[in-house]
Amino acid sequence: MSAFGETVWVAHVWRDWETDGDSQQPLDTTRAARQYAHWRFADELTAQSRNDDVARGVVMQKLWNAVDGRVRLLFDLYELRTLARRLGWTGRHKSQQLEILVRLGLLRPLALNKLKNIRNAIEHADDDPPSQDEAANLVDLVWYFLRSTDAYVSRVVTDINVVPDDYHAAGQSFSTFSVDLTYPFGTWTPTISGRLPLTDLIAEERQDLLAIDLTEPARIDSDVVFVDGTIRPRGPAFESFVRSYFRHDLVDPD
Repeated sequence: MSAFGETVWVAHVWRDWETDGDSQQPLDTTRAARQYAHWRFADELTAQSRNDDVARGVVMQKLWNAVDGRVRLLFDLYELRTLARRLGWTGRHKSQQLEILVRLGLLRPLALNKLKNIRNAIEHADDDPPSQDEAANLVDLVWYFLRSTDAYVSRVVTDINVVPDDYHAAGQSFSTFSVDLTYPFGTWTPTISGRLPLTDLIAEERQDLLAIDLTEPARIDSDVVFVDGTIRPRGPAFESFVRSYFRHDLVDPD
C-alpha cells in the first residue's frame, strides 16, 4: 500500500536535470514576420532621420509596434493571461504585460519600458523624440528582444522528458529517475509522470514544494516513487516551475 494519499508534495528536483527529449509543435510564423517588418522600417528610417524629428517619432512608433506585436503573440500562444490568473498576479492588463514577461524571465527589467515611455511621451504629450544615436540604440534593443523570443514564437514545446545529468555521461540505457511533463496552456495545469527519489516526496502540505494531485496511487519500489498526476498551479514553487519551462533548452528535431 502507498504511504501517500491523493496529493503529494515534492521539491522541484528535476529543475537542473538535462533534457532527454521533447515534443514540439511548429507554428505559423506570419505574425512573427510582421513584427520584423515594423523593425526593418524603423531601422531604415533611422538612418535617414538625422535632422528629422518627425521621422524619429515615427521610428519610435514602429519600434513599439514591433514590441507590442511580439508581446501580444507570446500572450496568445502561451495563454499568459490564464497563467497570470493561476499565479494570482495582478499584471493581466495590457499596461502590465511587460511586467509578466519580466517575471517569467523572457525580458530584462527596464529594457523595453524605456521605449514604451518615450513612445507614450511622443504620442500623448508631443515630446521631442530621442536623438539619432539613442534611436539607433533602441533599434538594436528591439532587434535583440525579437531575436531572443524567436524560438518561442516559431515552435511550442508541449512535452518535456528530463533525466539526471549524469545519466548519459554514465552511458546508461535506463535512468532510475526520470520525469515527463506535459503543458496544457489553455488551463496551465501541467501533468507529470515519472520516477522520483522517495526522499524528495512528502505526504504533508508545504508551501515551498510543488503539490501533485495524483491521478493514480503512487507506487514505491525501494527508493523510487512512481508518480502520475497534475501539478497544482499555485504558490511560489509553481512560479519557479513555470520559469523553468521558459528556460528549457529546445532539442533540435532530427
